[in-house]
Amino acid sequence: MRDGVWRRAAPIVVALAMGLGASAAFADAQSDLAACGQALDGRNFDAAIASCTSALQSPVIPSKGVPLALNMRGVAYYNKGQLKLAVQDLSRAIELEPQQDDHYFMRGATYLAAGDEDKAIADFSQAIKLNPERAMAYNNRGVAYAEQEKYDQAVADYDQAIKLKPDDSEAYYNRGRAYHSMGAEDEAIEDFDKALALKPDSAAIYYNRGNAHRQKGELDRAIQDYSRAIKLEPKNVLSYDARGLAYARDGDYDRAIEDFSKAIKLEPKYATALADRGLVYRSMGQYDKAIADYDKAIKLQPKIARFYNNRGNALRIKKEYDRAIKDFDQAIKLKPQEAVFLVNRGLVYHDKGEYRRAIEDYDKAIALNPDFALALYDRGDAYDALGDAARAKQDHDQALELDPSLAQSN
Repeated sequence: MRDGVWRRAAPIVVALAMGLGASAAFADAQSDLAACGQALDGRNFDAAIASCTSALQSPVIPSKGVPLALNMRGVAYYNKGQLKLAVQDLSRAIELEPQQDDHYFMRGATYLAAGDEDKAIADFSQAIKLNPERAMAYNNRGVAYAEQEKYDQAVADYDQAIKLKPDDSEAYYNRGRAYHSMGAEDEAIEDFDKALALKPDSAAIYYNRGNAHRQKGELDRAIQDYSRAIKLEPKNVLSYDARGLAYARDGDYDRAIEDFSKAIKLEPKYATALADRGLVYRSMGQYDKAIADYDKAIKLQPKIARFYNNRGNALRIKKEYDRAIKDFDQAIKLKPQEAVFLVNRGLVYHDKGEYRRAIEDYDKAIALNPDFALALYDRGDAYDALGDAARAKQDHDQALELDPSLAQSN
C-alpha cells in the first residue's frame, strides 16, 4: 500500500518461556496482529479495527506489538474518517515508541485531514528529524504549508521530496499546484507534464494542468486537458465546470451551458456550477435564468459572497436597484475587504442618482486598493454628475494613467 496510508512493521519474534495456555494466547495475539495487517491491505477497515482491538486486549501481546497494533488501528480509524480516535491511538503509540517516525507521520496525516495544519507540520517535522530520507514526509508537510498559503516553504519541501524520490508523480503534482497558486503558470505546467509522464492516467493532473493553461489564456489546450480528464473520470463535476469556464471565456456560450448543465445533472447541489451557469446566462442577456441559478446557488451555499455579488449585477441590469443593493450589502458583509463589491454597489447608487452615496462606496474601495483604476474612473463619473469637473478630471486622469483601456470602455 502507498506510503502514507500504512506501512507494516517487520514481523515480531519474541522468545518466551511460558505454559501451554499462555503460548496459545500469545499465538492468538500474533494472529490478530497479522489479521489486522491483512485487513488493512484489503482496505477492510472495520475488520482491521476489530483484529487490532482483539490483539490489544490480549494479556500476553508482545510489548513491541502494542504500538504496532495502535498504529494500525489508528490508520484504520483515519481511513474511516474517525480522526479523533485515530489521533488517540497514534498518540499512545508515540508515547510507547517516541523514536518511531511512522507514528508521527501518520498522526501528522490525521491532523492534516482534520484541518490542523500547525500540528500536522510539527508531526511531519519530527518524522523528518527521525527519518530524513522519508520523501512522503516532506511532500505532506509541503501540502500543509500550501494549505496555509506558505507556498515558498511548500515548494522547498516538494523540492526535497523530488530529490529523494524523483520517480513519484505526487510531489511534481503538488509542486505544480503550488506554482499555480503563486501565479507561476509555466513552472506549474512543466511540473504537471512531469507528473503525467509518470502517471499518464491521472484525471486530477490533466484537470490542474488545464487550470494553468486557462489562467494563461491558452483555452484550446485547457479544453483539451479538461476533456482528457472527463474521459478518464466521466462523473467528475469539477472538470465539466472548468471546461465550461474555458468555453465561456472563449465566447462559446452554448457549450459552456452544456458543460455546466452536465455538472449540475451529475451533482444537483453543486452550487459553483449553478453560479457559473448564471454568469453565462447573464452574458447572453438571459437575466431571469441567471437570477434563477444564483437563487439556487445561494440557497445551497448562503455564505459565498460572490454569489450575492453576481446576482446583484444581474438585478442592476434589470433596474431592480433595491434588491441589487441588498445583495451587495450581503456580499460586503461576508467579504468586507473585496473592493469590487463596493464599486458595484456604488454603481447602483449612481444609477439611482444617489451620487454622494456612490462616492462613499468608491472612496472605501479606493482605500482598500489605491490603484483600483475602475473605482477611480467611476468616482470621476459621480463627481461629473454632481458638476464637480475638477475632481472628475483628476479621477479620470489618474484612472487612465493606471489603465488606458478604460478610455475605450467608457
